[in-house]
Amino acid sequence: MIINLFDNKESFLSVFTVVFTVIYAYAATFFLRRIRERRRQNSVEFYETLTQGLKDGLVNSLDDFVNLYKGVHGMASDDTSYRSGLVRRLRSYMVTLIARKTTITEAVEIGKIKDKLSQIIQDIEKNEPFVSLPNAERTLLTDVCRMIKGGDQGGAIQKMEDLAGLIEARQDSVDRLERSNKWAIPLAVIGLILTVVFGVISIVK
Repeated sequence: MIINLFDNKESFLSVFTVVFTVIYAYAATFFLRRIRERRRQNSVEFYETLTQGLKDGLVNSLDDFVNLYKGVHGMASDDTSYRSGLVRRLRSYMVTLIARKTTITEAVEIGKIKDKLSQIIQDIEKNEPFVSLPNAERTLLTDVCRMIKGGDQGGAIQKMEDLAGLIEARQDSVDRLERSNKWAIPLAVIGLILTVVFGVISIVK
């Protein structure tokens, strides 16, 4: 029966489609889960190591925070893309700290660490303003600040207009993405089910 099944071109294509679809769906789900799990593990490791380092007084300077973040995420020493990620993690850790969800629970100690984290974030953003923004917006805002300081009001206004256009374009993209995502998963599930159903029907015939 199996030999006859594969002798029939239509049946073979149906079987192949079903198998390929199932394998693809499983592989995509598997890799997405691995990526999410890796991010979660990195986050947990960073928070735990940072907590212990702060308690032991081993994490104090900006370099200490940078080296800790790069070490956890396996980043090269000359990699400068850490800034936005480190700032986000430090802000998130500050929320966790104040909510007393770490092993640091003394109010005085929490206050000292919060001030230290605020200073580190301030130092990072002072060296590279708007670090948490995407590259295009960060560049435009940096140009605006530079032009205002240099007295170039016309140039600054032009850059602000460019920024407004960029924000509007990004918002349009977000709106389109939200509309498409609303139906993406249901349609994918329906497509998978129909593929399997028609494949089985073709095999039975």
